[in-house]
Amino acid sequence: MPNTWEAFERILKRHGYFPTGLRKIEAARAIAEHVDPAGNRSGSFSVFHRTLRGTRVHDILFLGSSTGSKRKEEQVGDLLRRLGDRAP
Repeated sequence: MPNTWEAFERILKRHGYFPTGLRKIEAARAIAEHVDPAGNRSGSFSVFHRTLRGTRVHDILFLGSSTGSKRKEEQVGDLLRRLGDRAP
């Protein structure tokens, strides 16, 4: 779906949020606090979630460890880089 974040930004601006522009990371963190990954009805997200389940990425992203957001980003980035190094 093209231009989704732009459409999201327009809706938020229309309702008085992010008047100077969407801060995507801030918005994503705020939204994530209210998301139940296992209960999501999106087919593509369900595949994504099932694929990650049982992996370290899943634990970092979805299990709400006491690790701060910045540290979680670093851990996921490190793991994805290691996985990328093994890609064919």
